[in-house]
Amino acid sequence: MSEPAPAVLEATLLSSLRTPGDVRLCKELGISADSFDAVPELHAKVWTYLDDYLRRQDELPKVEDLRQLFGFEATEPGDLEEYARRVREREVYRLAKSAVWRRGADLEVKPTEAIAGLIEDLSALHIDGGRRRQHFLDSGAKERLDRFDEAQRVRARGGFIGIPTGLEYFDCQNMGFVGGDVVIVFGTLGVGKSWLLMHMAVTAWNAGKRVLMISPEMTIAEQGLRFDVMGAHLKHIELSHRKLRHGEETRERYMAWLHYCAQGENFVILDAPSARRPFTFDDVWALTAEYKPDEVVIDGLHLLGIKGAGKAGWEVLKEGVEMLKALAQHDNIPVLAVHQATREAGKDESTPPGIAQIGYGYSIAQVADYVFALSHSKPYDSGHRSYLTRKVRDDERSIRRHELLWDVDRGHIEELAMITHETDEALPPKGPAY
Repeated sequence: MSEPAPAVLEATLLSSLRTPGDVRLCKELGISADSFDAVPELHAKVWTYLDDYLRRQDELPKVEDLRQLFGFEATEPGDLEEYARRVREREVYRLAKSAVWRRGADLEVKPTEAIAGLIEDLSALHIDGGRRRQHFLDSGAKERLDRFDEAQRVRARGGFIGIPTGLEYFDCQNMGFVGGDVVIVFGTLGVGKSWLLMHMAVTAWNAGKRVLMISPEMTIAEQGLRFDVMGAHLKHIELSHRKLRHGEETRERYMAWLHYCAQGENFVILDAPSARRPFTFDDVWALTAEYKPDEVVIDGLHLLGIKGAGKAGWEVLKEGVEMLKALAQHDNIPVLAVHQATREAGKDESTPPGIAQIGYGYSIAQVADYVFALSHSKPYDSGHRSYLTRKVRDDERSIRRHELLWDVDRGHIEELAMITHETDEALPPKGPAY
């Protein structure tokens, strides 16, 4: 389809509006009166009139009315969504040019601030206008049946639904995290939350998924070594994290692993030094749109900020987690993050902290679909950890404690047992099915 002249494009878009649903669709795609700049004195007025008329009458005016009121001559209608997308792209192009022009004046005097401001301006531009996914639960029944049938086909051939977690609690049932899930791992300082997050991320990567890791605290180099020992362990190449850090590992063994993992580009990572400023929740949205991952992992939820000053810590986290939930649903991907427990939780290092001990408030657990509390299994036991599933949405098994083998120096985290109650004997888990 060749690109029509801007005026013709706008006229065709307006001529393709036949039902109230068409107008709503265009608004979901980001179309507004400002989108019509080729002939604003005509097309912007027609759009505004249509929008106002629809609110008053719940229907659209006749084409003849538009001709008499504005002199608007309708053209042959076409693919509404395609024309709306093109009009919106032209608007985004204009706004992007304007942002570059505004920030360009400061580049020579304040280059760092100007570039950071430009990134924020451009990140706020969305071609689809942040389109809401409108769906009718009654007329959309067939789609639900299709999803059910597909899940049955996957199970029948022994496949895996969702993204593997590396935790047998989920994986032994052949169902991991799915689109829309928000997963929070929290615990006290130094318990190993970032290691568990990397374990889940590497498991997803090993299953062929594209992972985006945002690391506000640790550098890419630090995360890289953790990725190496965990990824190598999955490929039966034993490396030592300590020896890699100290330059004592066998070079040939390390090279064998690096040669394998260098074949792909499916684990994207960004750290705070590379961003040259603290990460915000808005950055997570922008980076997800840029890299299009299957899973997003955030190593430090409490270290993310949000646009706008003067907000308390709990307000930032509440609004931020709500943004992550919206992102997970909008892009149909799981979002995983680690978070801190309160200082009070550190008094007993062998008891997984409770929901009330989540740092900065209870609202985080309200939004999350899964909440894992991580702790030491016993005092001074460096070789084991426990995690308690404090929350699993729509699952009666939600309060269970699990024992983990914890040899992170070799990248080895393995579930050893599940305890139904704190006083019950440990039950060996079923083997993973993926």
